[in-house]
Amino acid sequence: MMNLGKKGAAKTAVIIVIIAVLAVCSLSSAFMLYYKPTFDPEDLPFDVGGNDVTDDAAVTKPGDDTAAVADTGASAGKNIKYVPKDGVYNFLVMGYDHAGINTDVMMVINFDTNTGKIALLQIPRDTYVEVGMVSHKLNAVFGAIKKNSGKTGSDSILYSLVEFKSLLEKNLCIKIHYSAIMDLAGFRNIVDAVGGVTVDIPADMDYEDPTQDLYIHFKAGNGQHLDGAAAEKFVRFRSGYVQADIGRVNAQKVFMTAFLQQVKSNLTVDRLAKIIEQVYSYVTTDMPVADMIYMAKAAFGINLSDITMMTLPGTATWVWNGKQNASYYVMNRPETLKYINEYFNIYNTDISDDIFDKNFVFTNEQDNDVYQIYLGNADYVIESKFSGDEIAGGELTIPMLKND
Repeated sequence: MMNLGKKGAAKTAVIIVIIAVLAVCSLSSAFMLYYKPTFDPEDLPFDVGGNDVTDDAAVTKPGDDTAAVADTGASAGKNIKYVPKDGVYNFLVMGYDHAGINTDVMMVINFDTNTGKIALLQIPRDTYVEVGMVSHKLNAVFGAIKKNSGKTGSDSILYSLVEFKSLLEKNLCIKIHYSAIMDLAGFRNIVDAVGGVTVDIPADMDYEDPTQDLYIHFKAGNGQHLDGAAAEKFVRFRSGYVQADIGRVNAQKVFMTAFLQQVKSNLTVDRLAKIIEQVYSYVTTDMPVADMIYMAKAAFGINLSDITMMTLPGTATWVWNGKQNASYYVMNRPETLKYINEYFNIYNTDISDDIFDKNFVFTNEQDNDVYQIYLGNADYVIESKFSGDEIAGGELTIPMLKND
């Protein structure tokens, strides 16, 4: 046997380690090349009554057989199997403030990896819900779940995130494959990691809330470059919009479009590393790393024209919540169902009216004003839907209150 000596043995050991590392990298690359997320096709997250769906069940207010939801054109019949489409995924993304634990950013995102199309549905913070809370506002549900979870730290956040996801799945009849939540510190740091974002400020923005340590002062002007702290103030501002929180939601559309443009045009290896670092530090998610890589690869090269951003259809109104009149956003049932079927339904069968929000979680059947809005009988319905390139081209205008 040849005697390699100490130097020869050490050199051989190094070569073996290098070969092992290269082998692992090759296997990992091959794995990711052919990897695709899989889900149980029979894992239906909402109740369809044993998969029996009929088209003769009208949704009416108890005691009022004249109030019926308009026909949505959904296909219905006996024993229809809900089969998921291949390569189509839904995500829930939320943002919250550690101080208030309110999720003032809530959106469902659909990604069709076959076509490269992305649809994003923003849900206003004041959306009315009946889930046993005094506030009846959807943005308070996450905090309520967290408070009563009996868990602490990251466990309580992940648990509350999954429970909130289940609430939307069961009542909006949307299969949500992944969910993620981020606090404001993460938002600021991620914006800084991409080098800031340039946006057009539509009007002077002035607002102060010492209790939140929030001081917003912007002058109107195009092409203003915002770092993370300034970007946070821009997306949180809501007092100067004619449409209040809907104005804020639309401003977030403008910001997200500008953010995507910044990432697309300025992404470097160094910035990507910084973004990943911030995501790991501040984002809680149930999404496996392999699935993150798959989605990132599939989304690479998507243009703004492939992205559609929309707001949950509904009407802003005042509702007595048992203690006082408060501002709410009441979902428009028939229009929302149309959006769900067109953009977020991953199944080969339309979601029918008789299973959509079948427990009436997004309305108050005893409050006729709320119920009529919910049924689609409001005089004014907010529908905000734009493609990414339309927003980048300035087609989304946000009415502002006049300054004194």
